[in-house]
Amino acid sequence: MLKRGETVILGAGLAGLSCAYHLGKGYQLFEKEEEVGGLCRSHQVDGFTFDHSGHLLHFRDKYVEDLVGQLLKGNLCFHRRNSWVYLKETYIRYPFQANLKGLPPAVVEECVEGFRKKDDILDKVSSFHDWILVTFGSGMAKHFFTPYNEKFWKFPLKEMNHQWMSKLIPQPRLEDVLGGATGDQKEEFGYNRHFAYPLEGGIASLPKKFNSQLKNIKLGKEAVEISLREREVTFSDRSVTRYNQLISTLPLPELIRIIDDVPASIVEAAGGLKYTSLLNVNLGVSVEKISDRHWIYFPCPEFIFHRVGFPANFSPRLVPQGKSSLYVEVSYSQRHAETEKIVEQVIEGLIK
Repeated sequence: MLKRGETVILGAGLAGLSCAYHLGKGYQLFEKEEEVGGLCRSHQVDGFTFDHSGHLLHFRDKYVEDLVGQLLKGNLCFHRRNSWVYLKETYIRYPFQANLKGLPPAVVEECVEGFRKKDDILDKVSSFHDWILVTFGSGMAKHFFTPYNEKFWKFPLKEMNHQWMSKLIPQPRLEDVLGGATGDQKEEFGYNRHFAYPLEGGIASLPKKFNSQLKNIKLGKEAVEISLREREVTFSDRSVTRYNQLISTLPLPELIRIIDDVPASIVEAAGGLKYTSLLNVNLGVSVEKISDRHWIYFPCPEFIFHRVGFPANFSPRLVPQGKSSLYVEVSYSQRHAETEKIVEQVIEGLIK
């Protein structure tokens, strides 16, 4: 039985851990796995450190930057982004829209002219598809933005909202587009132009540091039922705990599924939620310095993956001496859930 005023937190990913850290006391934190971190976990295999999925530390908030710096003091590397796009059998710098030099001249011309005329394409923007056209023009939409985002989201772009995109996708001016089409782009764009990463231990170092400063964390405790009326959470081992406040970091459809007496309208609304999942393929290779880049985008439909990253360039301590590693990202959704043979397709694509 919890004391009056205590809080139950479900999920010990970064959100749940940070919540407990900032509450300081009066909480119990429950995690279904046998370790904290959620998606920000790392595993050691034959001298390699692999993250569950690609995670880098981008700081747009001074408080968060200071907090992470305090937690990981002495265990952080800082980097200036070195990322590229593979298109038309060549590599150009990211972001695509400001670094067209190196593409076939006809493609460069189509992208620049489309950007010049973008304001005349549509009178009204009602979807992500429309936003791409009016922001970057028909040429850039055709050669990069539409194929890449269709591959990434696995969902019709005409059925997606667009208001959330403006802060995430760099939007250069015409002079920036022209400068990057004819010469080396001097300007850096995007929120991820600088980033940090742990020197030792992979991204799991951050949740582990949170964990070292917290109490009242119970692992191996999967919530299977929540009673709002009784203020109780039942776990898979049939143990029960009561709460005064409940904070959930579970995926929203999963949370709705385990709450009893949910109104039919809420169940119906939850059933209509769409999401995209990510399969992360980690590879260790017996090649030293297989690439000097941080990550590469692949809009081309002939490759199943949309992005490939090179963890040893985040920290050389993630791989054994004389070897390299890659993480390869492949999206899938309810409509595209065929995940068989993906590893084979990933390796074939990388060799190609």
